[in-house]
Amino acid sequence: MQKGWFIIKKDKIVIITNGNYFSKNILTKLFEEYKNNIYGVIIVYGDYYGQSGLKTLWNIGTATVPQYTIYKLFQFIAFKIANLVFYNSTFFVEDIVKKYNISLLLVKSVNSDEVFRFIQKISPKLIVSVSCPQRISEKLIRLASYGGINIHSSLLPTYAGLAPYYWVLSKGEKVTGISVHYLTKRFDAGNILVQKTINIEAKISVFELFKKLSYLGNSALHKGVALALNGDKGQPQDLLNYSYYSHPTKQSYNELKQKGHTLIRFSEIFKTIIEEVKNH
Repeated sequence: MQKGWFIIKKDKIVIITNGNYFSKNILTKLFEEYKNNIYGVIIVYGDYYGQSGLKTLWNIGTATVPQYTIYKLFQFIAFKIANLVFYNSTFFVEDIVKKYNISLLLVKSVNSDEVFRFIQKISPKLIVSVSCPQRISEKLIRLASYGGINIHSSLLPTYAGLAPYYWVLSKGEKVTGISVHYLTKRFDAGNILVQKTINIEAKISVFELFKKLSYLGNSALHKGVALALNGDKGQPQDLLNYSYYSHPTKQSYNELKQKGHTLIRFSEIFKTIIEEVKNH
C-alpha cells in the first residue's frame, strides 16, 4: 500500500478544460483524490477558432440553430451570476483550483507557445482533457510521458464530436454514457479505458442529461486516470462503428422536440444553483 502511494505521489498531472459547471462536476473527485499530483490547470476560454466574447457568440450563432445558441448563452450567464452572488459556492473549475492553490493558466488558444512552455516546465506524466473546446495538438500530448486522456459524453465509438448529449436525444437513443479514452490525432478515437452507461429518461432535457452524465463522469474519470497512471493501454475502439456529429442543425432540433425533449427548463437551472449553494 505504501509503495503504491509513493508511486502515485510523484506522478504529475496537467488538466486542460473549458472550466465550466459540467467540467467542475466531472473533475471534483479527481481534485479531491489527486490534489497533490495536479501541478497545473489550463482553462481554455477561446472557442474552436481561438476567439472569445462576441466573436465566439457569432461563431456559435452562425454554425448552429438560434435556440441552441440562446441555450448556451443563458446557461453561461446564469452560472456566472450565481458565482458572483454565492461567491462561497463552487460553480466553476477555477473555484476548485484556487481552493487547492494549484498553478493556473487562462488562455484563448490551447496550442499556443505559452501553453507549451507551461506544460513543458511541469513535465507531467499525464495530461487530462475535460471539455477542452479546441483540438489538443500531438506536440502537447507528447510532453506527457504517458500521453493524454479525454472524457467524452457518449458511448464511443458512436456519437463522437460535439454535443453528444444533444444528439442522442435528437436521434431517439434509449441508452448513452461516458467514455474515458486516450487522446489521438483523430477526434474521440483513442483506446478506451473506462465506459459507464446510463438510461435516457423520457422527455429529459439536454441540460439535465448532461448534468447526469457529468456526475457519472466524476467516478469514470477518476478510475481512468488511475488506470492510465498504472500503464493501462485501454481497449481499441471498433472504428467501423464510429459516428461523428457537429453543431446542432435545424432538422435535428425539430427531431429533438418531436421526441418530447427540450434544451432546458428554466426551473432546472435554478434548482441546480440552489443545490450547489446548499452543498457548500
